[in-house]
Amino acid sequence: QRCGSGAVDGSTASPCRINRTFTGASIAQSHRDGKGPLYSPAVPADAADDASSTQGRILSAALEVLDRKGPAHVGIRAIAERAKVSVGLVHHYFTSKDGLLEACVRKLYEALLEVEAEERAGLTEGELGEALAHATRRGYRIACQNRVLVRVVMRIVAERGGLPKTLRGTVQDRFFDGWSRIVSERTQRPMWEVRAQIHTVSSMTGRYAAASKAELASILGEPDLEEEELRRRIEEHLGWLASQVADAPR
Repeated sequence: QRCGSGAVDGSTASPCRINRTFTGASIAQSHRDGKGPLYSPAVPADAADDASSTQGRILSAALEVLDRKGPAHVGIRAIAERAKVSVGLVHHYFTSKDGLLEACVRKLYEALLEVEAEERAGLTEGELGEALAHATRRGYRIACQNRVLVRVVMRIVAERGGLPKTLRGTVQDRFFDGWSRIVSERTQRPMWEVRAQIHTVSSMTGRYAAASKAELASILGEPDLEEEELRRRIEEHLGWLASQVADAPR
């Protein structure tokens, strides 16, 4: 069942609010399932809870430091100091700084992929544009609720020219392939063209989610609006932009 739009800044609870910030518990489960950047064998529940708490603290500290300084200027030691753990413990859970960055990127894409799968599962003939718009609005709300994580991912891409290679063929391709294949088949447009358009919508969604209230007010030329209304208007615009991807062949 599709939900209403609700507030995008998290100030008002709504049936569709999905605050998919990652937690240590979710990361520990991914590791136990062999799905995370590292694989660990099953461990006793109490030990897993302690490990998940520590991993969550490390990742929260990493996001704070990475957001302030950028990935290129942050080392494991700075993250360990902020998390109040040893450097060895960070290496134990994430192997390296790249492993830590990969964990950040993966959790954002996993939340978005879950939404994408839900939206595509409910798709029926004739409502492609509406479904794309709805999925984009939901993705934007998730991005707004996880703004620091979005900014860190954007800085990784800006500094390195793209996502880590290990993620491009997994989470990124999965994210773009699902909708691109459906739209390409229905509109008879080439796959590359549809992927490029969906990537444009995705990039703008992240860009607007990462923006401050002051920047959004400047973009819209509405300095007196509250942040909730600014983000609501951006959400509507992104939904419209996504719906255009489903247009008939040119």
